[in-house]
Amino acid sequence: MLGATLLNASWLYYKEYEDWGISYKSFSSYEEIPKLLTEVLHNTYKSVNNRDILQNKMSWQQCRDAWACLLK
Repeated sequence: MLGATLLNASWLYYKEYEDWGISYKSFSSYEEIPKLLTEVLHNTYKSVNNRDILQNKMSWQQCRDAWACLLK
């Protein structure tokens, strides 16, 4: 099963990620990104559940429906 890996800059904190149970890799500088990508490509970091969570919470359809409800 494929996962979805989320890389998040440490200076951008999103409480929703933790509330939703999303696992993510945080980086403090852009120089860290190549190492993180290498980990992801070599499957040393597992993020299997993220794809379902992201699709459920942040998909285009979900966002469109939320905005439609808000604008009613």
